[in-house]
Amino acid sequence: MNSIPLSAFELEIDENGYNEISRNIAWVQNLTQMQRQNILERANKELPIDIESRVRKLIIDMANDRAVYKVAELKYHKGPPEGQGLFITALADYLLREKSSMNLSFQSANLR
Repeated sequence: MNSIPLSAFELEIDENGYNEISRNIAWVQNLTQMQRQNILERANKELPIDIESRVRKLIIDMANDRAVYKVAELKYHKGPPEGQGLFITALADYLLREKSSMNLSFQSANLR
């Protein structure tokens, strides 16, 4: 990818992180519904509530980024798979793994 949206920087996500999230979308697609739900429940407990609006902005930006679809091996013309659910779960998984290195204030979030 040549560039990433500003909404990624608002969550302290750099180009490498953005690419990783894009690859995660394909991985999340292969998870069971229960595994996806577990990721979202953990994110809701462990991530700060004040990132919700930033997460929503990034999901919208990713859903409109053809490069994300290419990296995730999805068809852009079909739109976000499962109503952006894969995007949200992939991002939640990334944030959970990277939260210790991010400068975010923590309260519980609601990323459904």
